[in-house]
Amino acid sequence: MSFDIKEGVLVGYEGEDTEVVVPDGVQTISDSAFAYSPVTSISIPGSVTKIERAAFSNTRQLKCIYLENYRCFLDEGLVWPSIIVDGVFTNNPPDIFINGVLAEEIEIPDDVTEIGEFAFNGWKKLRSVVISDNVKSIGKNAFTDCWNLKNIEIPNSIKEIKEYAFSNCTSLDSISIPDSVKLIERYAFQGCNSLKTIELPNKLKKIER
Repeated sequence: MSFDIKEGVLVGYEGEDTEVVVPDGVQTISDSAFAYSPVTSISIPGSVTKIERAAFSNTRQLKCIYLENYRCFLDEGLVWPSIIVDGVFTNNPPDIFINGVLAEEIEIPDDVTEIGEFAFNGWKKLRSVVISDNVKSIGKNAFTDCWNLKNIEIPNSIKEIKEYAFSNCTSLDSISIPDSVKLIERYAFQGCNSLKTIELPNKLKKIER
């Protein structure tokens, strides 16, 4: 495997292998590190604490990502390559595995205070999320295209839900917004076509349009 690594940052991959294991000790995977590569699966060690948003841009054959932990996604997640289906560009996220297990249920740790932009964007098999009481904000596009997300518990610590936070969560059928939430930004639930019930708090100050 041919990696370009500089001071703990994986800058690029120039190999032809389709199943890739990132070397232990890498701390950051930079933008475009795997751009246009033939990679179909990638294993990421626990030493990685940051994956820049466009690390897998145009990696259209990527089917699986294997993580030792998902903390590297919480501050800022990824934008996945698109493919054309019936003449329409659509998101093409890979399956995510944590310690060898398909990520269907996530519990946000107690030491996390914010779910960052695009954190779980495209985690298409994710069904259930439990958020700790210390989280104050759900970031932009945090759960976009989590097509199977059906259950999410929003604690009474969340103050704001950013734009597109749950967009295209097409299996989400109900959600309860706690009293702590003061702001819901525009399109937070855009494309949630199964959403039948949403409970809003009395103290909510603003819902953007």
